[in-house]
Amino acid sequence: MRRFFTALLLILIGLPPARAADPARVLIYGDAAYPPYSYVEQGQFRGLYVEALREIAQGLAPDYEIELRPVPWRRGLRMLEQGEALVLFPPYRRAEREYIARYSPPLLTETVVLVCREGLQPLPRNFPSQFAGLRIGVNAGFALSDRLVEARQKGLVQVEDAVDSLANLRKLQLGHLDCYANDRRAIALSLQLLNQQLRPGQQALRLNEATELSAETVHLAYGLAGVDRLPPGFIARLDAAIAAYVQRGGMERLLRRYVPPQP
Repeated sequence: MRRFFTALLLILIGLPPARAADPARVLIYGDAAYPPYSYVEQGQFRGLYVEALREIAQGLAPDYEIELRPVPWRRGLRMLEQGEALVLFPPYRRAEREYIARYSPPLLTETVVLVCREGLQPLPRNFPSQFAGLRIGVNAGFALSDRLVEARQKGLVQVEDAVDSLANLRKLQLGHLDCYANDRRAIALSLQLLNQQLRPGQQALRLNEATELSAETVHLAYGLAGVDRLPPGFIARLDAAIAAYVQRGGMERLLRRYVPPQP
């Protein structure tokens, strides 16, 4: 009997240690051109929402391993609709996007404003009546405020889209647009970036805020076509982690670092 236990002990000693289960891997796509929130710079995916989600993801380890990957916004929406992407950030809530199964708790509230180039006189204020005939730029694939959607549908305003904020600001600079609608913080940072890239003799672009259109909460969207393919329990864990992160002031801390002071 002693020989038996001795042999068994030698076998157990020679066994490798028990290995923990591999983490469930989840790929989350985000807008590749939306500074200061999510953007690619020198080949790196950066931004306020990107950093927040990386910090949140640390709290889900070792059960889940989250990868954040940039994608052009319109393509990301299409991928979510077709089930190629399972999670996408940072959309506003919109009933017409029926391919979104559910939204995460809000990360932040963005304020959508209309800004107009400085040379536009008089500065329009009353929306939409004073904006009739003006060319308003928006980012391709972005959800417009309800007020802007309604005015566009009624033919009261002319809306044109461009790939991102910098493209729209360049159109303003060249006089190809009169006004631009986007989040106030995103406009401020994009304007700063544009004016840092001026060529000799080129005038800085100056904008005046004309009116505030809406306040929009920002979320992660879980696609209807792929929600059942996410790891069990992942959505509940991630949603709870986002809510806790926001409640303890994580977003306010990052805002102070990423967003230029407002005039």
